Amino acid sequence: MADESPRTRRALLRSVAAVSAGVGLAGCSESDGTPTPDLGTPAPVPGTPTDDPVTPTDSPGAGDLLGPWPTARGGPRNHGRTVELGPEVDPTAHWRATVDLGTALRVAVGPDGPVVAREDGLVRAYDTEGRVRWERRHDGGFVAAPVVADDGTVVLPGFEGDVVARNPDGSERWRVGTPESLFTPNLNDATPLRVAGDTVVLAHPHGRVYARSLDDGTERWTAETVRRPHRPQVADGALVLTGSQRDPETPVTVALSLADGSERWRREERDTPKVGAGVHDGAVVVGDISGGVVAREAADGSERWRVTLPDEPWVSTIPRRFAGRVWVGTLRAGLFATDGETVERFDVDVGPTPAVGDALYVATDADGVAGRYRSEVAALDGDGAERWRRTVRGPPVGHLRARDGRVWVGTGTGVVASFGTGGDRAWRAFARRDTLPEPVVGPRGVYCGEHASYVEGYTLQDGASHRWGLGFEGNAPASPAVTDRGVLAGSRRGEAALMPRLPEAVADPPDGRLTVTPTPGPDTTPTAHVDRFPPDPRWRRDLDGPVGSVGYGYRRAFVGVGTRVVSLSPSGETLWRTDLGEPVRAVPAVDTSIYASTTGGGLVSLNRGRGSERWSTRVGERATAPVLVERGGSVLVGTDRGLVSVDSGGTVQWRVGNGRVHGAPALGGNAVFVDAGGVVRSVSRTGEVNWRADLGTPVRGAPALGPERVYVGARDGVLYALSKRDGSTDWTYDVGEWVDGSPVLAHGAVFVVDAAGGLTCVVGE
Repeated sequence: MADESPRTRRALLRSVAAVSAGVGLAGCSESDGTPTPDLGTPAPVPGTPTDDPVTPTDSPGAGDLLGPWPTARGGPRNHGRTVELGPEVDPTAHWRATVDLGTALRVAVGPDGPVVAREDGLVRAYDTEGRVRWERRHDGGFVAAPVVADDGTVVLPGFEGDVVARNPDGSERWRVGTPESLFTPNLNDATPLRVAGDTVVLAHPHGRVYARSLDDGTERWTAETVRRPHRPQVADGALVLTGSQRDPETPVTVALSLADGSERWRREERDTPKVGAGVHDGAVVVGDISGGVVAREAADGSERWRVTLPDEPWVSTIPRRFAGRVWVGTLRAGLFATDGETVERFDVDVGPTPAVGDALYVATDADGVAGRYRSEVAALDGDGAERWRRTVRGPPVGHLRARDGRVWVGTGTGVVASFGTGGDRAWRAFARRDTLPEPVVGPRGVYCGEHASYVEGYTLQDGASHRWGLGFEGNAPASPAVTDRGVLAGSRRGEAALMPRLPEAVADPPDGRLTVTPTPGPDTTPTAHVDRFPPDPRWRRDLDGPVGSVGYGYRRAFVGVGTRVVSLSPSGETLWRTDLGEPVRAVPAVDTSIYASTTGGGLVSLNRGRGSERWSTRVGERATAPVLVERGGSVLVGTDRGLVSVDSGGTVQWRVGNGRVHGAPALGGNAVFVDAGGVVRSVSRTGEVNWRADLGTPVRGAPALGPERVYVGARDGVLYALSKRDGSTDWTYDVGEWVDGSPVLAHGAVFVVDAAGGLTCVVGE
């Protein structure tokens, strides 16, 4: 288990990338030394699809179109189609990679039931039977697990260094800030907070401890302490912390008085602890990275006993006392139990810190892509014998929790589950996202935004990542645009940046279609490469508002920024901005005019050159990305009440369906769209339904359209390939998790993101 925050590497890359902020495009070239053509003369890629040829009257010519790989929706008009055939038969996974969705749930348990916190700021409280008691959102997001006091008060740590206390009914009791952002030094520390009686203690990673009143948040004391203190523990009226003293830098365990923060004792450790101490029976137990486990007297820190584990493995979990012994999980060496004299080893792969109840509850470490889909929770007797083992969806995150004969686990895919003492699953709940990032495929790679702070690039051949990345301060789930000059993307914090594409030195273009190959096979986990930093962005701009999906065409980018549509030049300069009065999230359609939809149900046509409004109309709540049927012609938009067609003057022509349409329609002769209930319809341009296919499962994404098939992902975890002619099912592929994302078709493959954060490249014979 790494001792760094999961955001540490991202922050480092951001600092490297920030050097190039404000650099223009002039004289730039791809990182492999190949000169980059001007946007007005896009470099063709042999065998790649293009959007319909258009020669607007106010444009110098079709050469001003972007080129073959514009946006996730397949072209400037958002048609969502390609001329390339997808998998024909026997679909299988060519590779799987991972996308950070920020859906990890960390669990705490109080007298009224469990409370879960999701990284993006969702906090939800359940009763013991799995019913939601209350739900709140925190703007800054959560860095770690909450803690719950005996009276049901919930205390949560935010990314920005703030601490929020909520009453048992979810209402806010108090909120305070700290000078710097928070993180947990080790994932198995779970949280930097501790509630001790009527005091809340925060062990800040920058070496300061804050003690505040649980009742009103007023400060009781602060104290300088060890660097990167691990999870605080309480023993004998003292706060116990492991970490490193500042000068000289030496691993230590310290005890501070809970009354005033004064230091009671300090003891040097033989090697570095990378996780918090355990407290049991008046002893403080510390494990280190060399397999050392020492028990110290809580009163004065003197040594009670010490053992060294066989092969000296890295102790990766907080020590727990169960059935008369201390149990620790290690990094790749299994589970150990010791009584201070003898040591017993068990071949159990332990991930998070175990929970102690009537059994020792452990969870398997979810390592790699396979673990994103399922992991296991097991109950062990005092002699290490297994009582039961159960499967859960996704990797367990933070500590397991046990209380009142139940054990709770939260996972990285937004699942919280509860098991009884016999292993029966009491209940399971989901706190996942309704929408997922939509990948964009270029001539050399796949690019996908994340609900973290990155847009990642993946090679087409094997899905390898971390060789390319565009970092932001805020999360970046919106779809980027792949231009012939680079990848243009933005973040919810308001940044936009242009990044060089994956260079040929990293990712050679595939020779024709991606097809089934012996290696990598369907179960192959691609290896992440961290062998060099990505190149610097060519420019970076602050657009002063959350940036949505990017539309591109005719030498310009068009993007929703909060309530505004903004036009950007190739060098990142703002050409115009128009406020629509409602948030613009969906990618605009680009033609002689710009068409943008708003979350409140507005559809607006703007002059492409100046941004002035041509017309506006209301089409229905939660409008999807607009799709332009023909140049200067009608526009199709999905809404909460079906598919709507609007003519060139802004008048609604017809409406088909009554259910909510989550994703934009696809257009290729006839329009194809899916409502939330999973009914796929093919509709003529006059609004007549040609065929109807009921998948029998909810759908949250847009369809992708090829020459012969319609590709739809659904919540039953299946990717459907339907005949474009009559809607019959040609083939299905079980992705393994909910597919709330929109599929993308390119290079003969279908690319789709699932709710577990898997990015799958599906190919056929």
